[in-house]
This record gives sequence, structure tokens and C-alpha cells, in this order.
Amino acid sequence: MRKLLLLNTIAALILFATNTFAQALVTDSLFGNNGQISTVISGNSTIKRILQQPDNKTILCGENSDANCNCSYNYMVRVDACGQIDSSFGTNGVVHHTFDQRNISAYYELQADGKILVSGVQSDGNAGSQQFPFIARYNSDGSVDSTFGTYGTNKISNLGPGVFSSIFLMDEGKILCTGSPNFGSNLIMRFDSTGAVDNSFGTNGVVQHSIPPGVNFFYDFKSVMRSDGKIVSVAPTFLGSNNDKNVVLSCFDTLGVLDTTFGTNGYYIDYNFVIGADREVVLQSDDKVIVAQQNLNETEIRVARYNTNGSIDSTYGTNGYIIIGASSFPARIKYLSKFNDDKILVGYQESGIPPDFKKYDTNGILDTDFSLNGGNTFQFANADLANRAISYANDELLMGGSQFGFSMTRFVLNSTVPHITQTDSILNSNVSAAGATFQWYLNGALISGATDSVYIATLSGTYMVEATNAWGCVSSDSTIFINTGIATTNGMDGISIYPNPVNETLNIAMPASTNQTEYFITDAVGKIVLSGKFTGAHNSVDMHSLSPGIYFFENNFIANE
Repeated sequence: MRKLLLLNTIAALILFATNTFAQALVTDSLFGNNGQISTVISGNSTIKRILQQPDNKTILCGENSDANCNCSYNYMVRVDACGQIDSSFGTNGVVHHTFDQRNISAYYELQADGKILVSGVQSDGNAGSQQFPFIARYNSDGSVDSTFGTYGTNKISNLGPGVFSSIFLMDEGKILCTGSPNFGSNLIMRFDSTGAVDNSFGTNGVVQHSIPPGVNFFYDFKSVMRSDGKIVSVAPTFLGSNNDKNVVLSCFDTLGVLDTTFGTNGYYIDYNFVIGADREVVLQSDDKVIVAQQNLNETEIRVARYNTNGSIDSTYGTNGYIIIGASSFPARIKYLSKFNDDKILVGYQESGIPPDFKKYDTNGILDTDFSLNGGNTFQFANADLANRAISYANDELLMGGSQFGFSMTRFVLNSTVPHITQTDSILNSNVSAAGATFQWYLNGALISGATDSVYIATLSGTYMVEATNAWGCVSSDSTIFINTGIATTNGMDGISIYPNPVNETLNIAMPASTNQTEYFITDAVGKIVLSGKFTGAHNSVDMHSLSPGIYFFENNFIANE
């Protein structure tokens, strides 16, 4: 006797993709408009962060500069989980706002209540002496939070020019900002939940660390917070009168106290890392810090990893470094993104070439098989440059770009757009994306219980399948099926095979009178791929060894008399 068995093309492909993520990610065509969203605005725009809300809405955050008025604005765009502009945010999904003539944003952070913090430089003019650090807050709908600071912002003008380049959320709603004033020290300030300076922190709310010995000056720290609450800041520093810049790391606790066990008295200067000004920093799950920057002459991109004690991790790459030689001058770092498993994606721009990227494993070894849409460069359709990327838990990506506005796309392991194919009476949606769900229809009417990626048709008519991806985005396909007659099988009454489609273990329930059963599982061309014997009514088969596809179950059993 013969019964049809369909191997679950969803779950099996999940296992395949998880174990072999050295494959291409593809554009999620259900995201935005044919895979991309974009906004257009006058002047130049730069994405600084991508914020992911708990409801899967995404906020592209950055700044927009308009040379006509020499103005700079905080600029945010919010889209829903399917990449559609969220009109409830700001004005038709966009926030374009400045508290002064210039708000040059450097960092954004999302509070648990949905409010959005932004920091950077605020100024009422062009004079360098008026470029002050600021921290501001917007409500979850993009409007200015007038309860924060002074009408939404707190510009710190008593310390001289500087920038707040990082924001950390603390207990009791307090906010810690790190940066640098006057290009001369590491600046740390703490604010309460209303944006007022927390005078209980440091000296009147301020901690500044002096320049370590041998350093001319350093500036513009970017920081990460370790799992132990300590903060590691990374900055370029001048060591002498020439133009050479080296990486300097410093470590301090949430009270601003230097960790003197880190490096030398709280600082580590990497004399082997001569860099340009741009840099990106990520924190691994083991609290090691990865830094990516272009070199001083902008002829290569260099990535380094540092241990928690403030030393180069010589086990990473080659003696602690990854060097990416550029084929075109200048080469500049654009983004550094960390996957869930601590692998990294390094994005960079070379002159005249679309933005390039490379993926490295946790040992700093290049993954030569990784690609986006089969290639190793990516540029948005409107010529925006990819300069931000964040990873989902399953290592799929959100990529953001900017230049003439903001753009974004989502890269996934497998598409959720169905394309029905027919094998005899088997209708296959050909969707294998993780987390996808399905619903089949016949002549427009929902078929109860038909929620698998495949469906066995028995009636003639028009069949449609709706496939919904993990973010709730829906696509469909339809086909016409004509029933030419299905042979009746004998002796199958009382046999149950489940689940069908199957993931890892196939269960077979036989009639209670069953004594012994010999079974065969064959592929679509009749080759036996699994076989064995059952004894008793309740049995199972481990399906791990099979590739995704369509299989047939055949059994011969001897009934007790």
C-alpha cells in the first residue's frame, strides 16, 4: 500500500539555512516598494543609527544638512514591519527638526517607553566656538518632548565646544552621555529623566579625564557598555606634531571612575593602528571590542579586536588585525555590524565603486561565500549609499543608506513570495522562509486546516495560497487545478501519518491489530532513502538526514489474526 508523504519544506530549510549561513541573503521583496523604501530631501543626509522598536517598526535616524541656509536638522523616518512609511510618526512618517540653526546629530537611543533620545552638536551659528554638546528627546510619535531639558533639549555651553557621541540608559531613568569637549579630554555627563544635569554625578554632573602621557590630544569618543557596566570609549588621538592618528581606548565605570586595570592606568594606545578620523565600534557578547577604521591615507580598511584588559587580541585575524586593501582611493569605513553569533559585517566605500562589504567569522577569517543578492557590493536604487546595517537574531539584515534622503531594505535567507508548482495533485507554494505561515483557498473560499506550505488537491478549481512572513507581510499566488482522477488505495484505513509536512520526526500510528510493518520512504524518482521495520501501533522515523523535497511513504504490514 502506498501513501503520499510531503517533507516540510519550511522546517527542513530552516535547519539547512542555520547550519550553512555562508550563503547569499536576498532582498525581501515584500519589504517597502519591491524591496526598498526611500525618502527624498534637499541637502545631504547621513544615517547615524537604525532603531528597532519592540513592535518591529524601524526608525532610520540621522541628520540632514542644507547648504542653502547652512542649517542642520535631526532627521528621522519610521516604517512599519513591512517597510511602509508610518504616517503616525512626525509628519507623514518623517521628523525634520532643529532646536537651533544647527543640530548635528551623532547618536540616537530608544527608551523603553518609546521616546527617542538624540545627542551630538547644537549651535546657533557657524562659529566653531559655538558648537556645543547637546542631549534632546522626542516623544514616541516624533513630536518634541517639551518636558525634557529646555523645550526638549539641553545644550551644554559652559564647557566649551564639543560633542556627545554616545548615550547610555541608566537606572531610575538617568541618562549617561560620553563625548569630548575642546578636543582635549574624555567628557562624561549624567542627566536625570527630565534632561536636567544630575549634579550628584562627578563634579556638578561632569567627569573629564585628562590626556594620558605622550598624547597630544584626542577627540570624538565613541563608546560601548560592557556586560559588567563598564564603558569602553574609542577615539583617534594625536601622539605628536605630525598628522598620524592612533587608536586610544579608555575604560571607566558608570560613576566615571577610570578602571586603572585596563591598559595602562585606564588607557590603551594602539601604536600599530594609524588611522583616519572615521571609525565604527561594536561590542562582542564576551565584551571584547572590535574597531574598524580607514587608515590615515585612506588606502585600506583596518579592523582590530581588543581584550577586556585593554590589549590587542592577537588571536584575531593576523596578530589582532584584519586589513582590507582598497583598489580605489579613497577608502572609508561606512558601517560595522555584528551578527548574533559575533561574526561581523564590514561595509566600506571606495571612490567610484558601489559600497562594498565583507563578512568575517569570530576568528577574523573572511567568509568568501557570503553575499547579498549574489554579490559583494550593494547600492540603493536611488544611489543612496549603504552606511548602516543591523542584524536580526537569525542573522538576516536591515540595511540603511543615505545621501539624498534615507533608504532601507531587508535581506533575508529565503523569499516569502509564493510561486505555486504542481506535481500530480500536490500544490507546492515553494516558500521556505523561516517563520512563514500559510493559508490555502479554493475558488476564493478558505480551506479549513490548509495551513501548510503544500496542499494535496482533490477538487478541480482555482487554488490560491497566501504566505505571511515572520513580520506579517503577505503575498499570494494562484493556480488552476483540474482533477483527472485519483486512484483509491486499499488498506490505509486506520493509519495516521503526522505531522505532514514534517519537521524532524515523522510519527506513524498503525491500527491496534498491527503486528509488524516494513516501511520504505522514497524520493520523487523512486529511490529508497529510508527504510526499516515497525513493531506495534505507535512508531516514529527520524527525518534529519533528508533534504527538503517531496517523498513517498510505503509500508507492508502483517495484521494479527
